[in-house]
Amino acid sequence: MKYRVLIVVATAYLMAACACGTGLKNGDLVFVGENGSAFSSAIAESTSDSEGISWVHVGIIEVQEDSIFVIEAEPRNGVRRLPLAGFVAEQDGAVLKYMRLKTDFAADEAIARAKSRIGEPYDWYYLPDNGRCYCSELVYDSYLDEAGAHIFPAESMSFRDADGQMPQFWISLFAALGCEVPEGEKGTNPDSMAESGLLYEVFLDQF
Repeated sequence: MKYRVLIVVATAYLMAACACGTGLKNGDLVFVGENGSAFSSAIAESTSDSEGISWVHVGIIEVQEDSIFVIEAEPRNGVRRLPLAGFVAEQDGAVLKYMRLKTDFAADEAIARAKSRIGEPYDWYYLPDNGRCYCSELVYDSYLDEAGAHIFPAESMSFRDADGQMPQFWISLFAALGCEVPEGEKGTNPDSMAESGLLYEVFLDQF
């Protein structure tokens, strides 16, 4: 067990070092591929319509001198900021794709908006403006153009799989929350952001 932990940590630092060497910039995004967990599989079933990698999580890159951090909305901890190496180590070997907006935007302002949300709980309800936040919602709310409009589009959410069935994960989750599945509500997801055409790939990590 101790040997396995050392391998994971060493791999994380190697990946973070690789990121530093490729010139990541403030405001870049890191997308996380499905890792086989029940949660990531439920997201992939409901949001991905391609045969490639299903992107189930997204974080915001913050670069400060020679240090790189990730700001994310994460189920266990809500909105938080952590070093890139720590973020990578928690992804259980999932593929990571680092992407950059094609158009100019105020990256420092986007980072400041994201950091102002640190401490908010994760939004298991997947609803806007409720004092909670999920991962792509954090990106959506943080990335605005010069006119103050959202750069990424919101769309009608569907929690159903490709066959139109509601995965048991979502049925059980919203039953426990005591509310209806927010089918059709406006929202976002990592896979749609990654495939939106608004971003280009900086590099891919497949460890």
